[in-house]
Amino acid sequence: MSRTLIFLGPLILGVVSYLLCILVPTRTIAHTLGLYIPASGTAILGGLTITYWVVLSELLYERGSAIITTLTLTGLLLITSPWYGIINPPWFSVIGLISLILMGLMIYIGKLLNHIILFSAVGLLLMHTTTWIGMILTKIINPEVTLIILSIMSIISGAIGGILAKITIKYLK
Repeated sequence: MSRTLIFLGPLILGVVSYLLCILVPTRTIAHTLGLYIPASGTAILGGLTITYWVVLSELLYERGSAIITTLTLTGLLLITSPWYGIINPPWFSVIGLISLILMGLMIYIGKLLNHIILFSAVGLLLMHTTTWIGMILTKIINPEVTLIILSIMSIISGAIGGILAKITIKYLK
C-alpha cells in the first residue's frame, strides 16, 4: 500500500464519517423513538455513522489510524458546530474531542489485542458516557434510567459497526 494512501485513507474515512454524522437524521430518529437525551441518536446509529469508519480505518491502515480518523471527524464536527450544539459552558466541546480520542484509542487497543468487536462496543460506549458525564457535571442533563438503555444501545451499535467493518475487510482481501 502506498504511503500516500496510508496517510490519506484515515483522513478520508474521517470525512466520510463526518458527512454521515451531519446527513443522517439521528436526532430525528431518536425523537421519533421518544428519546430526547442529547447524543441518543448517535447511541443508536453511531455504530454505522462513526464506529464502522473508525474500525475500518484501523483494520485497513493500522498503526493507530483509528485515532487519526477520530481526530479528523472531531475536527470537522467542531469546526461546523459546538459538541452537540452546547455553547454554555464554552469549553464543553473539549469533551467531544476527548470522547472521540478515547474511542479511537479503544479501537486501536482492540486491534492490538485481537478483540476489535468488543473494543468497538466499548469505544462507542466510552464516547457516549464521556459526553453524558460532562453533561451531567455541567447540569445540562440529569442522570436518568434512559441513560442505561442508551448505554446498552450504544454497546450494541458499536459492536455492529465493528462486525460490519470486519466483514468489509474480509471481502476486500
